[in-house]
Amino acid sequence: MHSIENIFSRIKHNSLLSILFIFLLSILIVPVFNRVIPDSLKPSTPYDFIHFYAPVAQNLLDGNGLVTSSGYPAVRFPPGYPLILAGWVTLAGGLGISAQAAVHYLSIICFSLTCVILYWISKRIWSAGLAFIPALLWLTYPFALWLVQQPSIEMPFLVFLLSGFALWWEATARPQASKTYYFTGGILIGLAMLVRPIALLVGMILGGLVFVRRLNEQRRSQLALLLVFLCGILIPVLPWEIWAYHQTGEVILLSTGGPPSIMDGLTFAVNSKGYRPDFQIPGAVRTVMADLDAQGYELNSLSAILKAVWVELQRQPVGIVQLFILKALRGWYATDSGRGEIQTLIIQIPYLILLILSFIFCWHEKANRFLALTIGVLILYFWGMTTLVLSILRYMSLIFAFGFLLAPGLIIFLVRKFQKTRQ
Repeated sequence: MHSIENIFSRIKHNSLLSILFIFLLSILIVPVFNRVIPDSLKPSTPYDFIHFYAPVAQNLLDGNGLVTSSGYPAVRFPPGYPLILAGWVTLAGGLGISAQAAVHYLSIICFSLTCVILYWISKRIWSAGLAFIPALLWLTYPFALWLVQQPSIEMPFLVFLLSGFALWWEATARPQASKTYYFTGGILIGLAMLVRPIALLVGMILGGLVFVRRLNEQRRSQLALLLVFLCGILIPVLPWEIWAYHQTGEVILLSTGGPPSIMDGLTFAVNSKGYRPDFQIPGAVRTVMADLDAQGYELNSLSAILKAVWVELQRQPVGIVQLFILKALRGWYATDSGRGEIQTLIIQIPYLILLILSFIFCWHEKANRFLALTIGVLILYFWGMTTLVLSILRYMSLIFAFGFLLAPGLIIFLVRKFQKTRQ
C-alpha cells in the first residue's frame, strides 16, 4: 500500500511523470469506453467529414490543390483540418498505416494532447494535487470520449485553442512575461480559427480580457500587448483570407459556411437530411421553421437571414422566441441525428451542476475571480455561437475542458467546509 502511495506521490511532484501518466491514461481509456458504450449510441461518421473534409484532403494528396470533389475552391470551411488530415495520412502511409486507421489515431493523440495541455494550464493555477482534477475530469468526460470514436475535427481544434489559451494565461499572469508569449499564443489561436470558424472572436475576447487582468498598467502598454496578440492571430489567418479572396472575389470571414449553418439551425426539425427523426417541438416553432425553410434558396447571406427572422418575429413573435429558447437549451444535450438525446441530457445534468457550482465558488474567492470571469465569458461565447447555428452538444462539449479548470475551486470550498464541521 505504501509503495502505491509513494508512486503517486512521485507522479504528483514530478511534472514529466505527471504528463506521461495523463497522456498514457487518456490513450488507454479510449478503447475501454469504446467497449462499454452500446452500439446504438456509437457515433456515425460526421456528415461534414464525408462530404467536405475527406474529399478535400484527398484532393490535396492527389496534387489537385485545395478544392472540393466537384473541383470548386474549398471555402465552405477553413483549410486547417483538411491540411492536417493530408499531412497526417501522408506520414502514416510512410509507416504502413492505412488512412482510416491514421484518422482514428489522430483523434486519440489529439485527445491525449488536450488532457496534457489542460494539466499544464491547471498546474499554473492550482497546487500540484489539485492540478490533476481538470485533466482527469476531461479524460473521463463521456462526450469527449464519444467524439474520439469518430473522425473528430474537434480534438485538433481544441489542441490549438488550449495551447493558445495556455500561453495567453501565462503571459497575463506574469507581468514580466515576454511579448513572445502573446505573439505565439495569438498564432495558435489563429490556427484554431483555421480549423473551426467558431473561434472567430476568441482572440478579441482574450485580447479584451488583457485590459481587465492588467488594470494597473498604462494604457499604452496594454494596447501594445493587445496589438502583439492580434498580430499573432493574423499570421496564419491572412494568407487564407487572401487566397480565398483571390479564388472567389469575395471577402469571407474564415469560410462561406456561416449562412448554411445558421439556416440548418433554424430549420433542423423540418429538414431531415435523410437521417434526422421527427422532432417533437411546439407548433409555433414548427410553423416558423417551415416558413424559413420555404425561403431556403433565397436566404443565402447573413443579411437575408436576419431580414427573414425579423419578418417572422413581427408575424409570429411567440414562435421565434420559443425557437431560440429551444436552440439555446439544445446546445447542452442535442445530437445532429437526434439519437440518444434523453440519455445525453441525464448524463449532462451532473456536469452542468458541477460547472455552475465551480463557477460560483471561484467567483466568490477573490484570487480566482479573474479565472472565473475568463472561463465564464468563454462559455457564454461558445454557447451563443452554438445557438446561432445548429445547436448540438458536439459544438458545446469542448467548452467543458475549460469549465473543468474551475473544479478545484469547488474542491477547496468543500474541504474547508468539512474541516470547519470537524472543529
